[in-house]
Amino acid sequence: MKLVQVFVPLVDNDGNRFPEEKFKDLQSALTEKFGGITVYRQMSIEGLWKETNKRTDKDMLAIFEVLADVVDTDYWEQLKARLATKFRQKDLLIRYWEVTTI
Repeated sequence: MKLVQVFVPLVDNDGNRFPEEKFKDLQSALTEKFGGITVYRQMSIEGLWKETNKRTDKDMLAIFEVLADVVDTDYWEQLKARLATKFRQKDLLIRYWEVTTI
């Protein structure tokens, strides 16, 4: 079993919160495809990275995670491209790893 996590920003580059519908759409799509989802949005999740030596950027994030038997790389790459456009990002993180459920 694979645990797949999708990291999306809660706010745009000007600090404005994205409309709730964007998150609900993603939640519905992943629930429909994978039969269930866990969403982490209420806790403070920050992502920091160095764009240049002089500037550190910061995102406030939500994490959407699903369990899948196999990872369809084409599906996840297409979703990543759509979400990057939808949330106006140069890039966003989708990661997965093997898990054992009890």
